[in-house]
Amino acid sequence: MGLVLRTGIVAIVAAALLALGCGRSNFQTPTNVVNPAPPVRLGEFQSVEVADMSVAPAVLEEEKEYDANLVASNIMKQFRSKIQYLTSNWNNDPQRPPTRGALLIRPVMSQLKWVTRGERVWAGSMYGNSAVVIDIEFADKADGTVFARPMLFARANAMGGAWGMQDDAMVTRMAEMMANYVIQNHASPVGGPTGVE
Repeated sequence: MGLVLRTGIVAIVAAALLALGCGRSNFQTPTNVVNPAPPVRLGEFQSVEVADMSVAPAVLEEEKEYDANLVASNIMKQFRSKIQYLTSNWNNDPQRPPTRGALLIRPVMSQLKWVTRGERVWAGSMYGNSAVVIDIEFADKADGTVFARPMLFARANAMGGAWGMQDDAMVTRMAEMMANYVIQNHASPVGGPTGVE
């Protein structure tokens, strides 16, 4: 096979991969930089329950169900680990007794663009950045009233590393942001950053 032909084939394959990577996602990058403070401190509740992350139907239209559920599961595993001490000692301040019942935390994956490890290996940065948006619903379990819904955004730099390391790091970063919001708003309602820069 001649050099010109091989070069042409490589160019065609690269163009096809680039089109696939850039064209498969309708991901809309958020613009809000700060989440407003919730109306009450989270520590006012007697106890806390963390639900599994749900995946919005729009995400499943864009991404493979397996990939979306795997990303959600990995985020939640790390999130639960990072807040385990807090949830085990949710109300241990006798000077500030709880005034409400149970707090329900319901994370929702509202947007996702996930570049798999295989895609990174074959096409590198041509698939673009992985990115995820998580909305966290904080509700009074007694009546289901949602009183806060902060939005969190994380993105992986496609040029930042090979073999999907940056994509995996994005999952960890999202779990950290979720945990930080819960921890920071436990004692006082302060809100927090969305992750948008």
